[in-house]
Amino acid sequence: MSAAEMTVTPPWRDLAAVLLPVTAFLAIYSVYAPSVEPVQPDSLSYLSFIDVRQGGYPFFLAVLKPVIRDLGDYAIAQRLLYAAGVLILGWQLLRLTEPPWFTFLVEIALLFNPTVNQFHFQIMTESLFASLCALFFAAAFAHLRMGGVGSLAAASALAAYTAAVRPTGLVLLAALPIVLASAANLSRRRIWKALLAAIVPAIIVLALENAYYHSRHPGKRESLASIHLVAKAGLVETAGPAAVIAAAPPELKPLQQAFEFDLAPARRFIAGAPSETARCRLAFYYEATAYFSFAGEERLLAAVYGGTKALIEASMARLRGGLPGYFRLSADHLFCLWTFANIDRAESEALAAYIDGHAPLIFKDNLRDFVVGRGTHPLKILFLRGAMYAIATVLLISGLVLLARLAFLRRPSALLAAAGLCGIVMHGAMLLTALTAVGISRYTFALWVPMTLGIGLSALWIVTSAGRRTAERGGRFRFMICSHGTPDRH
Repeated sequence: MSAAEMTVTPPWRDLAAVLLPVTAFLAIYSVYAPSVEPVQPDSLSYLSFIDVRQGGYPFFLAVLKPVIRDLGDYAIAQRLLYAAGVLILGWQLLRLTEPPWFTFLVEIALLFNPTVNQFHFQIMTESLFASLCALFFAAAFAHLRMGGVGSLAAASALAAYTAAVRPTGLVLLAALPIVLASAANLSRRRIWKALLAAIVPAIIVLALENAYYHSRHPGKRESLASIHLVAKAGLVETAGPAAVIAAAPPELKPLQQAFEFDLAPARRFIAGAPSETARCRLAFYYEATAYFSFAGEERLLAAVYGGTKALIEASMARLRGGLPGYFRLSADHLFCLWTFANIDRAESEALAAYIDGHAPLIFKDNLRDFVVGRGTHPLKILFLRGAMYAIATVLLISGLVLLARLAFLRRPSALLAAAGLCGIVMHGAMLLTALTAVGISRYTFALWVPMTLGIGLSALWIVTSAGRRTAERGGRFRFMICSHGTPDRH
C-alpha cells in the first residue's frame, strides 16, 4: 500500500465531521431554548417594515409569514437556515483544508456559542446575517479552489443580499474583487466572464431589494443615517464652532447650537473617563441615548425645513471640522468591539466613583446601571483582551500577506486566500461598525462566522507554511549530504 493510499481519509469520517455537529445543534436546540424574548425593542420595526429599515430582513420575514403560526416559528426557520449554511460551509471547508478534524472543530465553534445562538431565537437581523455570511464564505471558498463562474456569481448575490440585511454586509461586496483576483484558474481569457459573474448578480439583488422597499414605501428612501450622524456630531468637538453656527441656515442654527452647547457636558465627561474601557462604554451610552433623546425640537425644525437631508447636512458641517474627535470616538467604539466591552472589577469601581463624583449629569436616568456593570475578575479580563488582541493581529497578518501577494501579482494558495479573505472581512466589518455605529458586543458576536473562520484558517495556514518550510530545508540538507557524501570520521 502506498503512502498516499494510507493517508486517504475514509468517507464516513468526512461525513461525520460535517454532519455530526449540525445534527447535534438541531437536536439540542429543538429541546433547549435560551431564555430570551423573541420580540426585542427593534423587532417590530422589522415585522412592520418601517421606512428607515433595509428591505432584506423584512423580506425574509414576509416570505415566512404564510407558514408562521406563532413567533416561535421564526426561530425554527432561522435555526434551520443557519444549520444549512454551516453544513454547506463545512463541506467546502473539508474540500479546502482536507483534514476532517479541522472542519469538525470549526463547525463546533460556529454552532455552539451560547451568545450567538440566542440570536436565532430573536426577531433581529443577526441570525440571518450569520447564515448569509456562512453561505457567502462557502461560495467564496469554492471559487478560490476551482475558479468557477457559478460559485463567484453565488458569492456576489449572497454578498448583495447580506448588505441588504445589514449595512455591515457592504464589506462582503467590497471583498468580491479579492475573491476574484485570488481564485485558481483565473486567466485573461476568462476574466470578462468572471467580472460579469461578480457584478451582475449583485446589481440584480440590490435592484430587487430597492424595488421591494419602494413597493412598501413610495417616494424618497429613508435610512438611519441621519439619526446616527446627529448623535456623532454632538459628541465631537469641532474647530471653529462659532463659524459653523454662523454659517448655518436659520432653520439649522438651533440644531448647531444644540450640538455645541447641549452635549458639551457629555463630551467633557467622556474625555475625562478613568480608563479606556470606561471611555468606550460612556461613548456608547451617550451616543445611543442621543439617537432619540437629544434636541427633539431642533431636529424637528430641521426636518421640516429639509427632511433627513437637512439633518445629515447639519451633522456633516460639524463633523468636517471635528475629524480628530470623530476618529477618536470611532477608536473608542473599536476598542469596545474587539474587547466585547467587558470591564473588570477595578475599572467598574473606578467608573462608579467617577459617575458619583460628577453628578448631576445629562441623560443620567439609566447611566449607572447600564454603564458600570458588575465587573469581571481581572485575570479573566486580561486573558480575554490578550486573546482578542492576538486574534486581531493574526487576522491582520493573514489579510496583509494576501494583499501583498496580490499586489505583486503572485497567486496565493487557496488556504492563504481563504484565511486572508476572512481577515480582511473581519477587520473591515469592525472598522465600518466603529465608524458608523457604536461599540457593543452584540455587533461583534454578529461577526462570529468570519471571526471563527479567520482564526482557524489563519492558524492552519501558519502551521502548514511552517511545516512546508521545515520540509524544504530538510530536503535541501539531505540533497547536500547525498551530493557531497558523508565526511569520514578519524
